[in-house]
Amino acid sequence: MIDSDFQFNVKDLAIEIEALRCQTDLGYIECTVEICERYNLEIESMKKSLPKIIKEKIELEASELNLLKYKVNSLL
Repeated sequence: MIDSDFQFNVKDLAIEIEALRCQTDLGYIECTVEICERYNLEIESMKKSLPKIIKEKIELEASELNLLKYKVNSLL
């Protein structure tokens, strides 16, 4: 059984990640890991829960850190 607090937090993951990003010097990858640890979520399951904009920001950050096997095309 999933409690209502968990459902509420899944809907607001992007807001919480953005808020943590603004409050700290952490990147999107670190913020996502922190939120996962805070709510006892598996990092692998986040792919389905995150909105496209957060996924894109994580992908861009990973590309800048050379963590991807492929190159992301960006306008910047």
